[in-house]
Amino acid sequence: RPFVRENYVNKFKILTEGIVSESECCRFLDTVQRLPELGAAELVGLHLTSDSLENAVRDDRGIF
Repeated sequence: RPFVRENYVNKFKILTEGIVSESECCRFLDTVQRLPELGAAELVGLHLTSDSLENAVRDDRGIF
């Protein structure tokens, strides 16, 4: 059975719990659910910001 929107929203909340704040989660979900209406300046809202990162030490190795 395919997911409905509510299933995707719940899965997103479960996967981001403890990584992304509740307010950031709500902000992102509000933005992404308005995607067809967004103007170019609002596309910057299609990202998540975490309050804490494990192993967030910068290095010079690059992506690969």
